[in-house]
Amino acid sequence: MELQFKNVSGKDNVGDFTWIHQSGRQALIADMVSGSDVHKGLDLLSSWLTVNQTNEPFNAEQVIAELHDLFQANNVQSTLGIITQQQACFELHFVGNIRLYKVEKQVEQIKEVGDEIHPLSVVGSEYSPVIQHTVLTPEHHAKFIVTSDGLDSSLMRSLTLSSETLSGGQLHRKLLPAVCDQDWSALVFPMANAQSFVNHHWPYNPFVGPQEDHLHERRGLAEIATELFKQPMFEGFRIVSCPPILSENSSRLFDGLLVYPFGVIPLELKDHHGAITIDMGTNKRNSLLVENDLGTSYLSNPATKLRESLRRFGDLPQLKGLTPELKNAGLVIFTSHHADVECVFDGQSTPAPFMQAGEVMVAKSTQLSKLLFQFCRARFGKKLKKD
Repeated sequence: MELQFKNVSGKDNVGDFTWIHQSGRQALIADMVSGSDVHKGLDLLSSWLTVNQTNEPFNAEQVIAELHDLFQANNVQSTLGIITQQQACFELHFVGNIRLYKVEKQVEQIKEVGDEIHPLSVVGSEYSPVIQHTVLTPEHHAKFIVTSDGLDSSLMRSLTLSSETLSGGQLHRKLLPAVCDQDWSALVFPMANAQSFVNHHWPYNPFVGPQEDHLHERRGLAEIATELFKQPMFEGFRIVSCPPILSENSSRLFDGLLVYPFGVIPLELKDHHGAITIDMGTNKRNSLLVENDLGTSYLSNPATKLRESLRRFGDLPQLKGLTPELKNAGLVIFTSHHADVECVFDGQSTPAPFMQAGEVMVAKSTQLSKLLFQFCRARFGKKLKKD
């Protein structure tokens, strides 16, 4: 029930794609072949995975066969790699020049995997794909990196990386020196110890998709989950990784999406400590006051950002079937245990938790369950009933 994979991609990525199964035990990397309809291919792949995903990981060879038929029918071609956790090892099934590296004290390329410059076989061509397979067993805390050819092999081998440094986050920055094409992507694994705050005492793993890059965000999301498990009315909730939802090149709009029986709520997490004053009645961006041992700072107001983003969020095609009251609220959550949060609205200062300013609520992570229960009772009635 732990996330095993971390995905990283180029900021201006167009033709590469990474995906992590909701179980956290399987991941996929694809590199669309230039000359085919790249955008159509990515849409087909993303939609197929969404529609066919179940609680258990896919059979890798079956996925490749079905995607081959789908791509072939739509004149799309792609190299493809699927990594699946199998108890103490990982299985890699791949077609084409997907590349594999082992990282312990340095980066070592496993040249038996995808070393050719141009792929000899691809998914979606007129020929049946040649599926290659290898079993990977991590030893001495070693990690593996599976990449597209947008990362140069010789530059990868020259990176100053170790298993320990890969555990510390900022993977995008660490891989940048090896970039030879703006279309690039990578999957790093196993990352469970470094990446996941999943609690084995929870009834299930509520996280869907990769957790956030920053430690405070992962810790905060775990605390949010712990709080929500305390409230039976929220049973079945999920915390979903937020993909680029404005356009294919946009950054993540929110730090996560809470999907629960009473709708979908975007989450904005902050780790400021000290005395915090957040102005809930302004559209000014630098209207978050933080006073602590580092001094006094006026910072970007997360409530303002969330309020602006909610306008676009509610218009997403995926949410069209929801009534407005199920998708027009957002949460600003302060994750630091040493935060004293005051919310200013209509000239009055109120300590968090706070929900008197309409669509944007404010809470510390440990206050969330109580605040959200009050919010649901206020919006949907005192006798709450899950759909």
